[in-house]
Amino acid sequence: MADYKIDNPYDFETVIRMKLEDVGFKTELPPKNTKGYDIIALRNDKKFAVQVKNYKKQVISQPQIKQFHDFLNKSYNREKFQHGFFITTTDFAKTVYSYFEAKEIKNIKLGIYNVSNGEITIGSYSPTMTHPTPRKAKYIGVFTSKGGVGKTTISAHLAGGFAVSGYENVILLDLDPQGNLRKLLGEGVFIPQDASKNYPGATISVFDYNDEGWGEEDANIIICDCNPDFNNNPKELIAKFDYCIIPTSLNPLGINKNADVIKRTFDEIRSINKNAKLFVLINNYYPHGQNDVKKSRNERLNTILKSNFERFIKKDSKCLYIDPIDDFAIRFSQSLWFWGFDTLIEEQEPCLAFKKFAGISHPKADFISLAGYIEEHTNISELKP
Repeated sequence: MADYKIDNPYDFETVIRMKLEDVGFKTELPPKNTKGYDIIALRNDKKFAVQVKNYKKQVISQPQIKQFHDFLNKSYNREKFQHGFFITTTDFAKTVYSYFEAKEIKNIKLGIYNVSNGEITIGSYSPTMTHPTPRKAKYIGVFTSKGGVGKTTISAHLAGGFAVSGYENVILLDLDPQGNLRKLLGEGVFIPQDASKNYPGATISVFDYNDEGWGEEDANIIICDCNPDFNNNPKELIAKFDYCIIPTSLNPLGINKNADVIKRTFDEIRSINKNAKLFVLINNYYPHGQNDVKKSRNERLNTILKSNFERFIKKDSKCLYIDPIDDFAIRFSQSLWFWGFDTLIEEQEPCLAFKKFAGISHPKADFISLAGYIEEHTNISELKP
C-alpha cells in the first residue's frame, strides 16, 4: 500500500478512503450532514458503512460501538448496508470485544490505523497511536462544597443534554470518591434518538480522572462531577475549568445556608481559577403552575436567595444566577428522583432519565435547555461540528 500521511485530523477520512481503494473497494462520501457513518465503501455488490474516529488518546468505548451497531440494525439501514467498518487511530476498550462476543456481532469489523506505517489492522489490539491535536475541549465542573445537592445527577444529564444537542464527544469525569457516576453509568451510555428520526443517537463516555485512555485531547466537552471536599479535587483540573455549574435548591430551611455554601464555593474556585464562568443553578424546582400560593412562595424564596449573590455578582461579572422564574430551572420529576433504579436495583443497562412519560420527558427538555443557556452565555458552540 502507498503511505498516506495525516496532515491534520480532518484529513483522516480521505486517508481511509485511499486505503480502502488500495485493497479493491470503491468509495464515496454520504450526503452532507449525514449522521452515523462517514464513508460508503462498495465491493462485490455489497455496501459498507464506514465510521472513522481520529483520536489522539481516547480509546473507543462500548457505548460508541453500541451506537454504530444500533444504527446498522435499524430496518432502513439494514436494507442499505450489509456490513460496517469502525476504524480508529487509537484502540478499543476490552469491553468492546466483550460486547461483540455477548451480542454475537457479525456485521461490524473493527480496524486500527497505524499512523507510523500507514497500515490498518482488523480485529486486534494495538498500542496507542498519535496524530495532530484537534480542537481544545471545554471543561465544565459541577461543584458545591456540600453533598446531596444533585451534582452527579446534573453532571450526567447535562452531558446528555450536550450529546443530543450535537456535540459529538462528551466525556464525564468522576472525581467524587463515592464513584456514583461509574455505579450508575458504567463506562458510558448510549442515548438512542426518537424512532422516527434517521439519526444514530449520541454517546457519553465515563472515566475516572486517573484512568488511562480517557483522551483529553479528543473530547469536545469534559464534564467533571467534583468531590464536595474542595481540597480533594486535582488543582490542575480546577485550573482548566472553563465553566462551573453550582447547583442548589429553593427550600425554606436550607436557603440561607445554601447561599453561604455557594459563596464559599465561589471563593474556593476563584482561589485557583480566575477566569471560569460560574453558574448558579436551581435543582429540584417545583413549578408553580396555576397555583398562586406556590407561585408566591417560589418568588419570595427566589428573591431571598438571589439577593444573597447580588453584591458578589456585581464584583465578578463572570458569575451568573440562572433565575428559575425568569430563565429556567431543573424541575423536580419522578424520572430524576428515581434515576438509577433500573441500573442499581433492576440490574438493567445504564441509562439516563430521558425516557418519555405521557409523551414528554421533562429531564431531557430541561437539560437541553441548560446546554442551550450555556451556549448563549459562552462560546462553547464553537465546538459543534
